[in-house]
Amino acid sequence: MSIFRSAKLKKEMDRETAEYISSLSFDNEILNAVIWVNAVHLRVLYEKGLISIEDLQKALNTLREIYENPPKELDPRIEDIHVFIEKAVSSASEYSGGMLSYGKSRNDTVATAIRIRAREYLLETALTELSLVETLLKQAEIHF
Repeated sequence: MSIFRSAKLKKEMDRETAEYISSLSFDNEILNAVIWVNAVHLRVLYEKGLISIEDLQKALNTLREIYENPPKELDPRIEDIHVFIEKAVSSASEYSGGMLSYGKSRNDTVATAIRIRAREYLLETALTELSLVETLLKQAEIHF
């Protein structure tokens, strides 16, 4: 249960409710982009002197581990991928994990991650179309 909810509710949320409000099924699509956004944000926090190089390295190592070995399935009570990442980074470096939301909102992170993923889709589509055009040109040369 999130810190916000645990402060408001005394009882653990049942699995069905957690699954209903969880965005994990959608978040997997932007997981890598969220990792990149957080990695860049942590580097900026380091450059501004807000976290130490040790905390930065621990946090980046954790993000790299998640990137290279993404979770197969997460408990829906985790709420979303952002909470999962924050908990993972906090377990490696409590201070860095707490600083992930410093200077940026969740909406900023999500919007940026969605733009990154949309750009990836557009590039993939353009490359596929280019391949199709090349194939059509080869066929046109053969038949005309």
